[in-house]
Amino acid sequence: MGLCCSLGKVGSVSIEGSNQNLDRKETYNDLTTYLKESHDEADKLQQNFADKVIQSTLVINIVRTKAEKELRKSKETKPLSDKKAEEIVNDIQKENNWLKRSKEIFTNVIIKLKDAREDDPSFIDKQSNYKKLTDKLKTDVMTLIESRIKQIRPSCTNLAAESSDDSETDGPSNQAKSGYESSHSLECVSENESNYGDENVDKSGRYKKQVHAYKLLYECTLILKAERDNFSKINSIIVGVTCQAKI
Repeated sequence: MGLCCSLGKVGSVSIEGSNQNLDRKETYNDLTTYLKESHDEADKLQQNFADKVIQSTLVINIVRTKAEKELRKSKETKPLSDKKAEEIVNDIQKENNWLKRSKEIFTNVIIKLKDAREDDPSFIDKQSNYKKLTDKLKTDVMTLIESRIKQIRPSCTNLAAESSDDSETDGPSNQAKSGYESSHSLECVSENESNYGDENVDKSGRYKKQVHAYKLLYECTLILKAERDNFSKINSIIVGVTCQAKI
């Protein structure tokens, strides 16, 4: 039993079934590329929404500050340390935990994007960035992650607990998840509503929904940037170790 998991090194990962030949290095290289493209589309979408729909610099800054603070608490944007990235590369169980955590985070991003669209479909439906982003996440990113998870032999991954107790690989906290629908609360508007009058901002229910939609779009941008950087770090280590093995 112990020997199986000890083989979780680069180039020695146990594969389930002879028909699965997905190369590990290519998988992480592609994931890094797809996440960069996803972040670029998300950034364009949130910036376009800010410029054309929200318009108020004051509101935009308040929403961004609130989103950044909440995401820091949920650990969804926590950078991966060099040490933890190396452990993920060299330990098949930690890689499995990392991929499952990432799958959960990307699922949450897709939900946020869907909710943002529901808040203001009249604008978002006209943006090509929205469809490009959701398609890339659902097809390219999630498909590769799920394929890689399936490659890892169950007999190895079942030996350890499903969830890692390391704070650096934790997914969204329960508090963040349970508070997600409730924080569809428009506190970012209501808490500062008195200040919005200086900008002659429309305080209608529709505008509050638009502000909430912007908050969700901005959160997606931050999460995707963090995940892009984390996967890039893992990919760099895999590439480096693979190159050393060929020497």
